Amino acid sequence: WFIGLTGKSTIPLSMVEPLRGTLSDNLGQRWDFLNIQNWLDGKRLSPIQAQTVKKSQRTILFKNNEYDTTRELARAMVANWNEAYEIIENGKLAKWVSSGLNDEVLSKKIHDIIPTISSRTSAPSAKKDISIAKACMYLDPTAPIRYKSISFYYDGLPAMIYGYIKNDKDAKLFAEVFQREVIADWFFAQEKFSMPSSVIKYKTFIKNGKIGFGLERILYDMGMNIPCLSPYIDSEFVTKHKDLLQALDNVAKKQDIKKWPIDRHITAFLLTRVGDKLQDYVDDINSSKPYIVSAGMLHLIAYMQWQYGPEKLYNLSSWIGGLVNPIIKSYHNKKFAKYLEKEIPNIVRSGNIVSLYNHVDNKEARVEDERGFIDAKEQYTKLTIEYNKLNGDDRIIVKEATNMGYQIASLIGIICAVITMLVRIFNYFV
Repeated sequence: WFIGLTGKSTIPLSMVEPLRGTLSDNLGQRWDFLNIQNWLDGKRLSPIQAQTVKKSQRTILFKNNEYDTTRELARAMVANWNEAYEIIENGKLAKWVSSGLNDEVLSKKIHDIIPTISSRTSAPSAKKDISIAKACMYLDPTAPIRYKSISFYYDGLPAMIYGYIKNDKDAKLFAEVFQREVIADWFFAQEKFSMPSSVIKYKTFIKNGKIGFGLERILYDMGMNIPCLSPYIDSEFVTKHKDLLQALDNVAKKQDIKKWPIDRHITAFLLTRVGDKLQDYVDDINSSKPYIVSAGMLHLIAYMQWQYGPEKLYNLSSWIGGLVNPIIKSYHNKKFAKYLEKEIPNIVRSGNIVSLYNHVDNKEARVEDERGFIDAKEQYTKLTIEYNKLNGDDRIIVKEATNMGYQIASLIGIICAVITMLVRIFNYFV
């Protein structure tokens, strides 16, 4: 960086030290804020020495070009991704490192790449891509994470994902680097950097894939200042969860009111900003039952208004009021469902989504409805049995009547026997 930016220009001697420090290619040596502050206070730091690149005693031929340094070869392999796997698989790369650079440790690492990756995945494409990425990391550890057509340092990842999504570019490669543990491999290849614990967590987000997870969740978790990229509110530049409902209210009249104003981006954005207290609502949103999905979305929005306001959301309330029909239809009591539907316009006009939620998904009303439904089913079962008896096969009716006659006759016989015995005992003593 230093030489590339300065070229033949003359730099004041007093600025050479801070420029070399802040523009160092080596992340471990690059100055941070504390180093800059110490320099401003007059404290002189150990000068950063230019690192020499070790050259091989013999070149390696790749894509009709000869290379004598690991860094140059790694760049060429990234630029020719589809052809790079061959020199790893046939052992040519490991042999060159051993004989040309006399680096047996690095040679063994490269030799063990494919067996190690094979134990991680059986998919040929994944095995190939991970092997190439990992080989380039070993050859040039100070380089950024490089995977197919993308290249980045970990701390710049959220801004890069944001740029891809914002510009409608395919961001699936970023999901792959987490799913295939490429980022973890890069950290393991470093000497001075430890892997953040979040890297493992992000892999589970990718594997989950449900609303509220995936690459969107990683984006907002890594970049706490990244604005919500939902198409609904992209023009509003919402960076704080407290502003989200107002933003939806602002754009409500321009949206397709047949769809709920909740998507993958909004859900992931709120989960990272508000926390796990929203998880139950998100679980409902991922349900396979339409009325539970609608109830989860309504509850999520109502909670946000209750906690963060604003008190009146007329446009958003009107939008949501037309989407609660699946919740109303889930009630078994049709008369009560008609009452709920009739009152919605009045509640919507208040702009209070909390009131709308309490109206259509009231817990007490839901419990009462379930209890009434159970009672109705029991009553229906009893009536069905009676009906079948009355309208069943005559032979069955005759058989049941005969059995009942036998029972009554037996009872009368027993009563008569008891009476006769009592009379005889009475006459005997008299």
